[in-house]
Formats: sequence, structure tokens, C-alpha cells
Amino acid sequence: FTRSAGWISMENVGFGNTTNNFHSTGGLNLRGYAGYKMGESTTDMIGEDNDDNFLYRGTSGIAFNTEIDFTNNIKRMNYFGLNSYLFMDMGVIDQNYRDNKLSFSSIYMDAGIGFALELSRLWSKNIDAEPLVLRLDFPLFLNKPPAGENYIDFRCVFGINRAF
Repeated sequence: FTRSAGWISMENVGFGNTTNNFHSTGGLNLRGYAGYKMGESTTDMIGEDNDDNFLYRGTSGIAFNTEIDFTNNIKRMNYFGLNSYLFMDMGVIDQNYRDNKLSFSSIYMDAGIGFALELSRLWSKNIDAEPLVLRLDFPLFLNKPPAGENYIDFRCVFGINRAF
């Protein structure tokens, strides 16, 4: 659903200096930082500060993602289920692109509340497919928000399928 152009607008899948409103699964799954080019000052190979290093891509990283479901699954006629949960994501990414030495960023963390609507009978019995899950997450806290944003603020992120 998210790999082809057209389902989700290009402005919601790009990267920039602010967060956006669409989260696709994979990577570190830091929902509150979806679409944000996390700028972090680093030192380059000759010891000078390199302020244009952005941490939105990498080949190595470590993340901890958790959800605590606080409602029972609501089922009606076996067609859908609705869950609500508290979540917290925390991670670091390798910021060294020049050689094979690992140099991790500082810790990025978000926390909030989310809702997942699982459409279990969307497909025919002849199609062997997982249920479609539509997520609406509200990352209310970011420990390193973009410039001009508050640590605690109302943010809304839409996603398709589970984050992890």
C-alpha cells in the first residue's frame, strides 16, 4: 500500500526539517520523527564540525519500540477490531557514512497514544492475505523536537499496518 505512488501523497512521504503525518514501517520506527531529517552536528574526518549531517538514513541502528494495549479488542461481527495503546520508541542511528567505524547519534525518543483499526474480513476467503491495519498515532512527546516545536505538543501520524 505504501510503495506505489498514488496511495499516499508525495508531500507526506518525503523528508524535511519538520515532521510529517505519515509513518511507514521499517527502519527504527520512531513514529514521532516520521519524515524528519534529524540534523545533528558531527565531526568529520579532519576534525572539523560538519553541521549538514542529517540522520534520516543509515545502515546501522538500534531501537526499542513498545506498545502497551490498554483496552480489550472490540469486535463486531468479526469484520474489524479496534485497539488503543500507549507507545514509546527510542533509538540511535549510525551517523558515520565515510568508513566502517560505528559512530552512533544521540538518543531520539517519542511517546504517546495510538489507535489501530484491524479490518480482518476485507479480502475474499480465496486470497491468503494479512488483515489491513490502519493506525492513528499521537506522539505527544519528542525529546529532540524540530526547531520551533515544543517537547510536548499535539502531533498526529497516520500509518498502514503495524509499526513493528
